[in-house]
Amino acid sequence: EYGVTVAIMPPADSRNGAEAEEMCLMEAFLERLELNKYLPALRELGVEKFSDFEEIEDQDLEDMGMSTIKKRRLRRGLQEEASTLGIVPYRIEFETGAVQETTSGPGEEQGGCRSIWWYFLGTMATQIGQSSMLVLSPLIAIHITGSTTLGAAAGTAAAGCAAVGQLIFIPLLIRFDLRTLLLLTMCWKLFMLLTLVYFYSHADQYHGTLKHWVSGLVFSLCMADSIPRGGIDSLRNVIPMIYHGADQKALSTFYAKFQFAYNIAMCIGPALLGLSLQVNRYAATYMVSVSYAAAILCFWFMPSILYNKEVADADKAAKQEKKGKGSKVGFWEMCSGSLSKLKHPLVLVAFVGGLNVQGQRLKGIYATIFAKGLLHEETGHTAGFIVSAQGAGGILGAMIASRWATSCKVQYWFFFGISIVLLRTWGWVGSIATLDAGGTTNEAAMSFVIITFLYGLSNMITTNVMITLLNHRAQSVEIMGLSRFLVRISGVVTKMGVTFICGRYELVAHLAGEPTDYRAMFTTMSLCITFLFCLPAFCCFLHMLFFSGEGYEDNYPPIGYEPVPCAEEEDGSKEGLELKVTDYGATQDSGKPAANPN
Repeated sequence: EYGVTVAIMPPADSRNGAEAEEMCLMEAFLERLELNKYLPALRELGVEKFSDFEEIEDQDLEDMGMSTIKKRRLRRGLQEEASTLGIVPYRIEFETGAVQETTSGPGEEQGGCRSIWWYFLGTMATQIGQSSMLVLSPLIAIHITGSTTLGAAAGTAAAGCAAVGQLIFIPLLIRFDLRTLLLLTMCWKLFMLLTLVYFYSHADQYHGTLKHWVSGLVFSLCMADSIPRGGIDSLRNVIPMIYHGADQKALSTFYAKFQFAYNIAMCIGPALLGLSLQVNRYAATYMVSVSYAAAILCFWFMPSILYNKEVADADKAAKQEKKGKGSKVGFWEMCSGSLSKLKHPLVLVAFVGGLNVQGQRLKGIYATIFAKGLLHEETGHTAGFIVSAQGAGGILGAMIASRWATSCKVQYWFFFGISIVLLRTWGWVGSIATLDAGGTTNEAAMSFVIITFLYGLSNMITTNVMITLLNHRAQSVEIMGLSRFLVRISGVVTKMGVTFICGRYELVAHLAGEPTDYRAMFTTMSLCITFLFCLPAFCCFLHMLFFSGEGYEDNYPPIGYEPVPCAEEEDGSKEGLELKVTDYGATQDSGKPAANPN
């Protein structure tokens, strides 16, 4: 990088080494922000070092032709460097900046106590409650209805409603302040939860027809709580984009902070649920209520973040004008061109393998049925510890993946992942052996909790390396979007299958007048998971090991290359074929050819 920047600098003998180094760093800084084309204009204004930015005014940047979004990008970049450089670009003002737009109350000074850190704290509090509800909703449904099948059905329907909630919130994201949406959403979730708590605490008072009506209402309340959960997922994806624009480094930092808060909450929430359930079954609902109330308080102090459609449209129009008018391509033609890469074995195997590793998504339902059905626990508190163990394993797995993911080839990480999936699928057998030997339910649950911890660890590592491999090979937004969509659909379908199996065994037991055979139920579920997920994943591993894994790319033609005729010679003949590739790199300027790596 420095070799490129030094080539365009004045001779080194015209200034001392310190000035040359600072100019080199400033040029690299502008290049990172994709604003290096404004360097000549900045130097004409006398900007020779970072501290000179303190004297640059907003009008100066406008005279250079810098758009509002680019000015915002420069401002955020300077704010990131402020702690190390000691500069405050106070003369640059952005009326449309996300941090500057606050809907603060009367008399509150701009900036005040508003901070994006309140968003991370609110996210942690929200996720503590939502991760607990993954287990608590089926437990409440089972307690009120007395049916494990309806508890599983509640979890299945909740997952479907969360997917619907994502679609419902999309048009709202570009019309309303995201802080306001978060506050309203959390108030709605808190109201639904308090209503659910009331009926849960009086469940033993309902009998006959009234019990059926209350059961239906409880089921509906679980669904009503899940719809805004999907909306919050959509908000999580949009807030970083609006807050930081196209600043890749700032986005990466934002996502790292968010993922840390998310994983910590996924571990703490279910653990608190398990502890509170041991006190009594109502304490868990109070804990979730407190976490939702804390989230509302945190979101109140976060800055307002509003999607500025006019600025975004203007920026898109400017980019389109710069690229020039081309032929319009329909949505299906655009997607089919990228999805055609799935025919390539290097992409297809990575796609199917990643789907098999991530596709179960049985965290809450599987743990709940294990605790209430197989262990026959009255409160089902073990389910909280199981989900918490998976979250703790995910935190450790993320740390390992960030440091040692490239220490061995992808196919071996993949084999490690599917081996732990198989172990977790049949891990309940060890718990049954402990119970048959006279052990307590806590002793029987311990082995499954440890196995679930290993599952969370391996799943995080395997998901990381497989998504990275698919990203590297496919270079397609459509394929990555399809992968995420199929993972979510696979999770819903898998939950439906578990619900069907539970219903079948409960119905057979009811007709025979006998207790439900949960051991046979888990055997059937484990066989289905083995044949639908583990076996195809093992086949993908064998293909990667011998044909399409890391290091075997030369076994197949290059991905995305299309043979196109070369220009005709003067005599009308064609000299061979040239290869054409599509590059979907986020920072690649589509108007320029990709750089030659050689």
